[in-house]
Amino acid sequence: MKNKSSTHPVKVLLADDHPIARRGLRTLLESDPTFRIVGEATDGREALRLVEELKPAIAVVDISMPGQNGLDVTRKLRREAPDVKVIILTMHFSEYVARECLRAGARAYVSKSDADEELLEALRAVRDDRPFFTSRITEMFGTYKCAQQCNPDAPRGPDGEIPIERLSLIEREILTLLCDGMTSSEVATKIGSSTRAVEQRRSLIMEKLQMTAFSDLVRYAIRQGIVPV
Repeated sequence: MKNKSSTHPVKVLLADDHPIARRGLRTLLESDPTFRIVGEATDGREALRLVEELKPAIAVVDISMPGQNGLDVTRKLRREAPDVKVIILTMHFSEYVARECLRAGARAYVSKSDADEELLEALRAVRDDRPFFTSRITEMFGTYKCAQQCNPDAPRGPDGEIPIERLSLIEREILTLLCDGMTSSEVATKIGSSTRAVEQRRSLIMEKLQMTAFSDLVRYAIRQGIVPV
């Protein structure tokens, strides 16, 4: 893997609504001269504005910022500034949140309690285009599984979403019927299959589209024009 570090420090943006937290992050990052902090944001909207203005290579983003939270910022950057690599910081570690962050497009997910030990390692990894998974994530669901199911580099369209073409014709039909309000048993009767098979297809559809909630699947179907508003 080619190392992207050079004589020019990598530009980093910090986004956290707590001044003390930003000060601690700045002190930590300044211990490594290969990184240079180019700006600090206090909320999600300011983070997006500063990314556009300052063009950082990496954004270190707190997940619980006011206005637009870290997940909102990550999703928007994935669509509008895909070259910016996002590292999410969080106060409370959660497997579900970790998956959501990685699915949103974050390159790393680091607990604030582990930042002193892991943040610089995460920065160096994403700088060099290497995936970074904390030991907690690896212990919970394995690096390989996480990289496959929560892959921020999964092929996406210009809107930042995984294209509907990733689904087979039968999967699209099942998605349409489910999002149109049918139950799994009703869909099974409609297509001449079993309820269990439909439920398995539904799980596969959500895995392919990297979604965990059915409500997200419905919104996706509406955006794709599969079901009417």
